[in-house]
Formats: sequence, C-alpha cells, structure tokens
Amino acid sequence: MRRFIGLFVLSLCGLSIWLLGPYLFLPSGTTTISWLYAADTFHQCSREVPEASGDYWIPTAEQILDLEMQMIRVMSQREQAGLRLPYPGTRFNGQYIGFTRHGARYIYGNFFPSYEVGEQRWTADWSPFEKPVIVCDGGRNFWGIVYDMRTKQVEQPIFNGPADGVNPDIQIRKPPTAVAN
Repeated sequence: MRRFIGLFVLSLCGLSIWLLGPYLFLPSGTTTISWLYAADTFHQCSREVPEASGDYWIPTAEQILDLEMQMIRVMSQREQAGLRLPYPGTRFNGQYIGFTRHGARYIYGNFFPSYEVGEQRWTADWSPFEKPVIVCDGGRNFWGIVYDMRTKQVEQPIFNGPADGVNPDIQIRKPPTAVAN
C-alpha cells in the first residue's frame, strides 16, 4: 500500500511538472501577469496600448521565447534605421499576458529596466503571477510590444512618453472632451 501511495504521489508530481512546466520555467527576467490584473496592463498612462477584449490567457515559455527572438530582429532593424530604441546597455525585465483582438491571439510584452539591488527585484512584491508594472513618463526605459501568434511577428515597440525629450513613436491617449450643445 505504501508503495502504491508513493508511486501515486510521484506520478502526480511528474504529471504536474509536465503540464505546468511550460508556464513555470520562464526565461530569466520574465514573468506572466495574473489574469486578475490582465486588464490593468492595457491601461498604461504614458503610451498607447493594443485594443484587447476580455479574453486573456497565460503564454508559455516557448511562446515568450519566440516573441523575444522576433523582438531582437525588430530592434536590430530599428537601430539600422536610426529609430528610437531602449537605452543601450540597460537590462530589461519583461511581463507577458496573452490577449485576443478581433478573434486572433496575441501576446503583449511590458518591459521595464531590471534595476537590481542585491537580490531584490525592481518590483518588491514579485510572484509568478503578478501585477503589471505601470509607470508614467519614463521615456524609452519603459515600453510595450505586441506579438501576433498567427504570423509569428512582432509589431513596432511603443515607448513611454517624455523623461528623455520628444518621443516621435508615441501617441498618448487623451480622454474624449465633452462637446457643448
């Protein structure tokens, strides 16, 4: 009986790792955003964000790696074209959440500098499923990017506003103004 229980527990642990592994073993410096806070990710105060429906999902490590590989290509093209980039030499952390737009699946990446002090991360209350980092201003230290799951391509990054001067890549969303009748 003990062997059976031990084998059952071991099998259950193995099955859990097999099922949850793609979600638990993320690349260094990356996290996923909790479903509880997914909608908050799409309310940045200094940059445009993609239109997202309420259908959120957690991307796997493989999907995040695909996004990051495509992002390297896009950033290289931007550098060659003389377009705005994150500050050179700065290490960034990424937060990811899957979303749906017009029935298609996308991943949104939210990036911020990984200011590390000893063993402490920039976000003090980190957990595997966390709240999005939202910073007003911050310039090109804070940015977002969208990955299309169908085409395996990333859209151009959108950087936060000011902090380092004029940002030609950003269109800050302004609330609608009331029209007097």
